[in-house]
Amino acid sequence: MFEKRTGLRAWYDRFAAFDVAQLFSRTKKIGPPRKVFVNEELPQDYYDHKGRVKKEHVYVSNQVITSKL
Repeated sequence: MFEKRTGLRAWYDRFAAFDVAQLFSRTKKIGPPRKVFVNEELPQDYYDHKGRVKKEHVYVSNQVITSKL
């Protein structure tokens, strides 16, 4: 089938396939829009059978966590 390329030929193939637009394209798929409930009960379909909020309704915070070394 295909032979594995090594050395200079493999490096050149990777260099030729490089696309600058890839650096600026989105890497993650955009999730569903968020819903915020303030001073309201969550709908029943947001809970699993044990009463915990389902994972698809828990969103990652936008806060950037940094630290000094």
